[in-house]
Amino acid sequence: MKNFIRLFIALVALFTLQSVSAQNAKWTKGPTVSGSTITGMATGLGSGPFEVQIQGQYDCVNKGSNTPGSANWSNLNVYIPIDPKKTGGNFKISVTIPSQCDHANWTFLTRNLSITLYQNGQVVIPSTPVQ
Repeated sequence: MKNFIRLFIALVALFTLQSVSAQNAKWTKGPTVSGSTITGMATGLGSGPFEVQIQGQYDCVNKGSNTPGSANWSNLNVYIPIDPKKTGGNFKISVTIPSQCDHANWTFLTRNLSITLYQNGQVVIPSTPVQ
């Protein structure tokens, strides 16, 4: 019984420490976008798994420089699992937005992007505009 109580207390302490460490999560650099790749540095994260939600708008341009979609700019809302690389106390985050275009040779454009970082299914960095 004593071992069970010790184990229970240790597990509660472990989960409390993980949630406390993630409460101070923030961007230290970025996030910025180049093409369809968003990068940034974050600190205050615990251990994964991590996922990002990217929201914004996208458009597709064909080889004739036309936008075949009737509405042109469409809403973008994707969730992507990530594996950030830890360097010192920071995590380097790099995620490429998958093209939403019908054809591989069309140009995928984005605008008004924001990124939300999730850890273990919980928001650790709320929606942040991407520069």
